Amino acid sequence: MPSVAVIGAGFAGCSAAIAAAKAGAEVVLLEKSNNLAGLGLMTGVLGGGGVFTCQEEMRALGGYDIFQACESVTLHNIAHIPELGRRHINFFSVLKIGEAMNKGLQDAGVDVKLQTRVKGVHMKDNTLTRLVLEDGTSLDAHSFVDATGSSSSDDGRVSISSQAGVRDLTALGPDGKPGGYSSTSFMLIKDSLPPQLMEELERKGYLFVDLPKGLIKQETAGTGNAQPKFIETLYIVDTGFAKVSVKSFIPMNELRRVPGFENARMADPIYSPGDKVVRGMAMAPRENSLRVEGLANLYCAGEKSGPISGIAGVITTGVLAGHNAARNSFGKEDLVLPRTLSVGDFIAYGREMMSSPEGLQSKYSFAGGAFFNRIKELGLHCSDSGEIQRRVEKEGLSDIFARKLA
Repeated sequence: MPSVAVIGAGFAGCSAAIAAAKAGAEVVLLEKSNNLAGLGLMTGVLGGGGVFTCQEEMRALGGYDIFQACESVTLHNIAHIPELGRRHINFFSVLKIGEAMNKGLQDAGVDVKLQTRVKGVHMKDNTLTRLVLEDGTSLDAHSFVDATGSSSSDDGRVSISSQAGVRDLTALGPDGKPGGYSSTSFMLIKDSLPPQLMEELERKGYLFVDLPKGLIKQETAGTGNAQPKFIETLYIVDTGFAKVSVKSFIPMNELRRVPGFENARMADPIYSPGDKVVRGMAMAPRENSLRVEGLANLYCAGEKSGPISGIAGVITTGVLAGHNAARNSFGKEDLVLPRTLSVGDFIAYGREMMSSPEGLQSKYSFAGGAFFNRIKELGLHCSDSGEIQRRVEKEGLSDIFARKLA
């Protein structure tokens, strides 16, 4: 039976595994840790900008499974956040998303193997034939998906594309030197906030807390949080934790100077204020099918596929990579999504960005910024579900990701 191995069980890897299984392949999903969802456990926000268009296109294309998992653990549906000009926002529970994704994987028949670390590969010419696991065993498959992310490999992450002989691309900092992106989002335990703040957060879904004048910093940490609200306030959303977004780093001792945050406690020390999260360190050069350039049967997804940001784009690349890995295992030609759809333009635009130093200095997402402006200018942004479905039908792609290949 045609088989696909997916390495990495974040949002991209889980999306790829389900898509490959729905196409009819036998799928195994390998994850080095004991959790699903990866760094997505530090998100909990889906929506804004062009995300609605992306989601509805993926629904019409038949690749909505992980979006559905997010919806199943929704805490708040926010129609509009006027302070940020954002609409159609979903805050979901990062405490429950792993189990919701696991249910989708099990329903699709994916064999999930946690605490299974890949340390190398076997090649035959330009074809990947086997994964070598840390315990000394190996795993064969017809096709593979590298969804290992692009963060620093201090935790032992192995780039499958690099192991296969491909030279990965590295993001560039504002000064043009190799470097990733720093995170200014972090999670607090809700119970460490004053009762009145926690009640407002759980009732409304989000809140803004003014920063004392002495804590307002104009310098940026390299994120897309450029609006004044991210400079002058703490923007906090309910994801099961209290997720805090700011523009510049705030050390914990300074955060506790904000009224009401005297007893604030981090939910996860990985993203503590002041720590830099290095990303964009290992992106694979790839085709618009998400097949890694120069290789016959390796595909890439998520941040491995380009300088992308946000769950919507990560899921989209995962679905296409998994589907094409299945097509490859069945001996069929790859699918390339047309640029008449926002999801097709998103994937092609990412490849273009990786081809220049300027592009490697940026991140892009459906949620806002340059790419959102781009799809508006191209007429691809749409808030009418019926019209989006008609666009997909016109391309002959309705439910393409829900169809078995054999």
